Amino acid sequence: MISAIIVNYYSCRLALRAVKSLLPPGQDVECSIWVVDNTPDPEEHEWLKTHLPGTCHLIINDRNLGFAKACNQAYAQTTGEWVLLLNPDAYLYPDALEKLLNFLLAHPDVGAVSPRVFWDDEAHFFIPPNPTPGPWCDNVLSRCHPLSRYTWWHSLWWRRDAIRLWRSVRPVRQKSLCGGHVLLRRSALEKVGGLFDPDFFVYYEDTDLFLRLQKGGYQLYILPSARAGHQYNQCGRDCDDRKKKMMEESYQIFKNKHSGRHPLQIVSRHIAFQSVGKAYVRLRSLGVLSEPPAFTIEKSLARNWLLEWSPNINMVPSLGYFGKGERPEWPRSAWRILRPGDHYVRISHPDRFWVKPQIWHWKLGMEIRN
Repeated sequence: MISAIIVNYYSCRLALRAVKSLLPPGQDVECSIWVVDNTPDPEEHEWLKTHLPGTCHLIINDRNLGFAKACNQAYAQTTGEWVLLLNPDAYLYPDALEKLLNFLLAHPDVGAVSPRVFWDDEAHFFIPPNPTPGPWCDNVLSRCHPLSRYTWWHSLWWRRDAIRLWRSVRPVRQKSLCGGHVLLRRSALEKVGGLFDPDFFVYYEDTDLFLRLQKGGYQLYILPSARAGHQYNQCGRDCDDRKKKMMEESYQIFKNKHSGRHPLQIVSRHIAFQSVGKAYVRLRSLGVLSEPPAFTIEKSLARNWLLEWSPNINMVPSLGYFGKGERPEWPRSAWRILRPGDHYVRISHPDRFWVKPQIWHWKLGMEIRN
């Protein structure tokens, strides 16, 4: 028996899609579905009561407990050996659940496995591997100019690992996974202290879990033959500033828990580091856009290119879209789910490590979006 946990927060219609992706005929595995509603809104509660299948277990909270505590709340009421965590803005492709389960059954040393994940409904963009923070990034790269030579090289190494994952047809071992679409082994969770640390409200609770699993002797994998969609960041679309603050707070909890005694962390508390490096990467501005952009590239790239998109100027992490043609265009299926703000694109040959140091930039505003 698989126990599936979905935490809802102002995203009831997306949550219903996630639930339906776990039911027959798409999936042929017995699954107990638990939906935890963290939305402090009676209308949201009633909508879920009315539209969720009768076989679902619905837990309603009168306030937002946070993602970690809500997952723990459902986890405590389940007994299955297999625990699926699925974000409300994610969904499984047909047969994905059976493939993930069979992989865990065949590999008792694996504590968690995730599917290959796409961002948009037309599966143009691959979701990237989950970055693992550490003292080096905290205290060195974070102090570099975002367009410096150092951050550019760091992004190229990260890009290399992402391409290996995106192109692989075999299971790929990972250092971390995303808690928004992962199948877990309960016996492994119990060995390392349970599901999520309740000190995390939201963000980094999954990074903490996967680090604990590895320290407990378990491996983490992505299984390319199992697929899912995750329209990342579609929940709580009006709370971007608050989510950014919560992410920073959770990151500090994670650092204190796992690397607070690292020499770099200790030194950084007593020394005021200056910003390192200067602008090295060319930033090509497209201005404020209301329509999907197209990009002019070198003819040598026309036969085979990789378009990377990131909300971060240092291009880590970034999503990947493989294609060909002399004028790459942004897919409309991905344009519809873009959030307002800054967007950055890098286009390169996927078979070459070195990339010309230039990125495109544009802004998208809520009021002009089509």
